[in-house]
Parts: sequence; structure tokens; C-alpha cells
Amino acid sequence: AARKPVFTIGSGPVGGVIGSKFLADALGHQNVIASDVGGTSFDVGIISDGDLRRLLEWRGKDVLDLTAGECMSREPKTITSREFAATALAIMEQKKITSLVVVDGDMKLEGIVHLHDLWGTQMM
Repeated sequence: AARKPVFTIGSGPVGGVIGSKFLADALGHQNVIASDVGGTSFDVGIISDGDLRRLLEWRGKDVLDLTAGECMSREPKTITSREFAATALAIMEQKKITSLVVVDGDMKLEGIVHLHDLWGTQMM
């Protein structure tokens, strides 16, 4: 991580989905925050393991023709980094999701908290 802290992946039709999933698997993560850069746009969203499972169920192998931008949740559920873990858990239970994007007070990305991250705490 010290030598290569950030990898970027082109989000062309097949590369976006496969590349995002490959990177998540290689890093041992179930979710990826992805960006889709167009000629005049820059979209950021999350591609969760649930998103990919649903897409595979609905579209089968055609999912490989989608860009990362077509797969990602464009308005992922968020929580600020100052919130308690119990709040994150309550949001996940209410929304029936397994992860939240963590942002600071200016809505800048700080990371992802996954339900599995909370399992290691005393609250679970």
C-alpha cells in the first residue's frame, strides 16, 4: 500500500465492471467506490456486492457490457465520520443494506463502513 496506495481503472464497457470487482476482490473488499469519467462529466458512486448480484440476476452475462457508471449507485446512503457505530447499524437495518459511504462534514469521501466492520465491535 505504501508503494501504490491508489490504483485507477478505466471504466470502459467491460473494464469498468470487471475491473472494479477485480480490484475489490484483490483488496479483500466487498464494495468499491467507483468513478465514471465522461467527456463532460465525472460521476462517483458505489458498486456493492449486492448491486453486482442483482445485475447478474437481471441481465446475466450482458452485465459485462455495462460501464461502472451504469452499475453504481449514484446516490449511496452516507453517514458522517462523527456519527456513532450504533447509528450506522441502525441506518443499515432500516435501509436493508450492508454498507454506508463515510463522508466528512463537507461531504468529502472518507471511506466505507461495512456491516462486517461493526461485527468486531462490542455492540454486535
